[in-house]
Amino acid sequence: PRIAATSTDGKLTANFEGVNNLHENFLQGMNLAGENADYLGYRPQDKDGKFGPYKWFTFKQVKEKATSVGSGLAKLGAAPQSCVGIFSPNRIEWSLVEHASYIYNQITVPMYDTLGVDAIKHMAMETEMSILVIAPEKLSMLSQIWPQLPLVRTVVILGDVSEEARAGAPEGTRLVSFDEVIALGNEGGLAPLPETVAGPQDICTICYTSGTTGTPKGVVLTHMCFLSSAHGVKQRIRQGFIPTLDNSDVHLSILPLAHCLERSVHAILTSNGTRIGFNQ
Repeated sequence: PRIAATSTDGKLTANFEGVNNLHENFLQGMNLAGENADYLGYRPQDKDGKFGPYKWFTFKQVKEKATSVGSGLAKLGAAPQSCVGIFSPNRIEWSLVEHASYIYNQITVPMYDTLGVDAIKHMAMETEMSILVIAPEKLSMLSQIWPQLPLVRTVVILGDVSEEARAGAPEGTRLVSFDEVIALGNEGGLAPLPETVAGPQDICTICYTSGTTGTPKGVVLTHMCFLSSAHGVKQRIRQGFIPTLDNSDVHLSILPLAHCLERSVHAILTSNGTRIGFNQ
C-alpha cells in the first residue's frame, strides 16, 4: 500500500489502539469530551408546528438511550450481525439506532428517503431484514409493499402509532413506536450484550447506491472502513494539516446518512468528541 510521506516511520496504521469497532470509537470521543458534554442535538417542534431552540443530549445520555434501543431491537429479534433497515431522513433517532447497532453488533441498512417502493422492496428482500425503522411520513409508502415482504415482521415508527395504523399491519406482523422499543429494551433488564463484540472486520452497515443507474447495489462496509477514516483525519490533525476538532465545534448534519460520506463524517467527529446537530 502507499503510505503518506508524513508517516515518517513508514508504518501503515488504520485504527486507534484499543478502538476496534464504532462503539469504542464513540467511547473514545466521550472520554475526550467528558460524558456530560453535549453530543447530539435537535430542534423540538411544539403543537403549533414551530421549532424551538436546540435541545442537546450528552454523550452519557446517548449511550444510555442507544443501549436501550439496541436491547429493544434485540428482544424484537435483531440478532448479532442481522440486518436492521432505516428508512428516514436525518434525525436524532437515526443516530440512536445507528449507535444501538454498534453496541449490539447489528448491521444497519440505510435507505435513501427519496427511494421508490421497488427499490425499498429490493433492499429489504436482498438483506433479509426482519426489522425496519421508518419515519412516520414513510408509512403510507411502506403499506403498499409490506404484504410483499414476508421477512419484515416488525416496523418501528419514529413517532406515535395510531390504533388505525396498528390494525392495518399485515397479519403476523407488528407496528411499534420508537418509545415502545426503548420501553421494551428496559423491561425486565437490558438484553444481554453479544457474547462477541464487533471486531474491525465485522460488517457494520450495507450502504446502497441511490439507484440512479438501475437497481440499487448494496456495498458491504466493515467497522474498519469507518475507523480508518477517523484515524486518518486524526493523524492529519496531529500533523497540522486539518484544524483541531473538539466539543466546541458543531456539525450541522444535512447530507443524507444513507450515504457513507455523512456516516464517515459522523465517525470522524464522534472520535474527536465533536457535537452534531440535526436540522428541522
